[in-house]
Amino acid sequence: RWVRTPYFEQDLDMLAAMPAFTPDGRRLAIGRFDGRVSLRWLDSEGSSQEFSAHHGPVTTVAWNEDGSQLATGSKDQWIRIWDASTARQTHAFAGHTSTINSIAFAPDGSRLASASRDGSIRLWPTRPPSATAPSPSKDRDPFTGWPAKVPPFPMDGCQPVHGLARGAGMLDPTSRL
Repeated sequence: RWVRTPYFEQDLDMLAAMPAFTPDGRRLAIGRFDGRVSLRWLDSEGSSQEFSAHHGPVTTVAWNEDGSQLATGSKDQWIRIWDASTARQTHAFAGHTSTINSIAFAPDGSRLASASRDGSIRLWPTRPPSATAPSPSKDRDPFTGWPAKVPPFPMDGCQPVHGLARGAGMLDPTSRL
């Protein structure tokens, strides 16, 4: 039997993405239609935090392995990574041409995979290639200095993919798994 509690009632009306628990189960991230993300602490106090994340509905959310980072994807076609303790953006990636359907961190946290309604799956680096940050330029994210768009992967041959994204049938030339 499902019980609707007042604790989450306000979020249910704005829910756009499936909620995601941190690996330790202590926090819940909720993507909303208004482009905001709600973070709920599931302790006795039930504290919460909310922040603007996108210019369109937040369609997917995912935590990294230790719960220190939250990734969000949106109908605005952007993927963003947030520091979970400060709600400050640490990364932003663009390249899909339609709504982001799902995202997932690699177990070691070095990459993020995204699937889009455009039928593509992309891999994004979540750590800089070297210890020195590149200098800012028009092709770099103003918040992190990292490339705003990840260059496409070379194509080694198309592999069938099923069930990773609605409408996905083949990997596009920008993906290699």
